[in-house]
Amino acid sequence: MKKTQATKGYSLIELLVYLSIFSILCLVIIKSLVTSMTVYSQSQSYRKIQAQGELVMERMTRELRQATSVTGGNFDANPGSITLAGKDLSGNPDTVAFSVVNNQVQISVNGVNSTLTGGQVASNSLIFRKVTTSNGSAVKVELQLQTVTGYKITVPFNTTVLLRGK
Repeated sequence: MKKTQATKGYSLIELLVYLSIFSILCLVIIKSLVTSMTVYSQSQSYRKIQAQGELVMERMTRELRQATSVTGGNFDANPGSITLAGKDLSGNPDTVAFSVVNNQVQISVNGVNSTLTGGQVASNSLIFRKVTTSNGSAVKVELQLQTVTGYKITVPFNTTVLLRGK
């Protein structure tokens, strides 16, 4: 009887099949990682812009509600501005102004300026509109913010505030 010698290793066809299966698995894994990173970047950008927008709109709404009158501004234009007259907590006259400087929303309280939006978010549009209602005067605020870094996203914010007129 003749002894047959056992072959060791893989044939060329087996290696090609294994390599093609491995390549397909690697492509699927890489694609899912890229998709996950994109979704994460989008959610981070949206979270940044949402937080900044809520902060700016809350501050504008609070100041508009406390104002006794609108003393000036650039209405129905982009970028708009508004100047409000009112009283502070001590009853002293108070002047508050909102405007856009270098794509950043700024507030000026009695001449002291500060920026409401951070460096990662820019204002594309800020429009103030005067509205007259049966209950008095109101101001409609239209703000549009866009992220500067990371995934680019633009979000509009809108509100209408009735002035108390104390």
